[in-house]
Amino acid sequence: MRETADRVAKAIWECLKYRFHYHRTYKHQAPSARFYYHCAQAEKHQNKSKKGVREGAKPRDKGSMGTFPCKGWLKITVYEGSPSVEIKLNHAEEHIPYWCINVPPNIREFVEKNRQLTSTQLWQEVLKIDPKPAYSQKAIYQLWSDHTSKQWKRDPDEVKSAKILIDEASKNGNSLYNVEPIPLHNEEGFTAIAFALPEILHQWGGRIREQALDSTWNTNGSRFEVYALLGEVYGSGCPLGYLLIRSSGGESGGKERFIADLLEYFNKKWKLRLQYTDEENVTQINSVSSSIKTRLSILRRRPKYYDVKEAKKKFNWIDEKFVPIAQAKEPNAGVSFTNYFL
Repeated sequence: MRETADRVAKAIWECLKYRFHYHRTYKHQAPSARFYYHCAQAEKHQNKSKKGVREGAKPRDKGSMGTFPCKGWLKITVYEGSPSVEIKLNHAEEHIPYWCINVPPNIREFVEKNRQLTSTQLWQEVLKIDPKPAYSQKAIYQLWSDHTSKQWKRDPDEVKSAKILIDEASKNGNSLYNVEPIPLHNEEGFTAIAFALPEILHQWGGRIREQALDSTWNTNGSRFEVYALLGEVYGSGCPLGYLLIRSSGGESGGKERFIADLLEYFNKKWKLRLQYTDEENVTQINSVSSSIKTRLSILRRRPKYYDVKEAKKKFNWIDEKFVPIAQAKEPNAGVSFTNYFL
């Protein structure tokens, strides 16, 4: 959905000559999201100037452009699966169009030939060639990102691109990066991809006796949840396969059904002796865990005031001189319990 919003923002830039930079995303409960962009020339959203950062640099801002109190905001709401988007544009003041500060051809060529460097290393090398550039580090990063993404981006659609990559990796023979696609059922309201790591399974599958399913979510703007099946090998977790799921208003229990596909595949194809904790055991574990947490929270509280009269009503053998150290007037004066335990 972010890619769709970016394309709309670019089309508005080409039409109105006002460029809008991405600001943030607001995700709705429904399968839709609203993307916020601010005007690139809005003075409120400009970075602070960096003067004289490098030795010999002139005391002025590089690549400066006119800014204005235009309060320019672009809000684009994208609905998943819909060809239409909702656009709301606010721009209080008309000002000069946005103009690009292009990176020179020789620097573009240098970036393309040295894309194996990190973006930070590349910027340092660019400064050696052009010590006082009129373009920013962000422009170099964008060029570097465009070139490096060609190594793994097979299609503008990220799901289709991922499936192509998995298919390519499945044909790598005995390579360490060989993967195996896992067939999953189709279910409306869900997008899912899964793959196994066969070389690791060939090497360690026979030694695995304990498995765990770990998960993470909200790792990127695409709202995919990532599940990793790990096998215990000599005390360490070894990745066996991965499952990526995105829900778009599917029926309850859909994620569990995809997880069942994943576990069934490893059980049938790789004969892993997976052990499951049944619902009764889970209930018992949760009950014990809750009791421990309650007890620990009580231990952190300040003890109730000790009343010796109340204590003697229950246990008449208690020494009236005994008091907790926190209530004792002379904490160093101890009380002997020898007589009570002889």
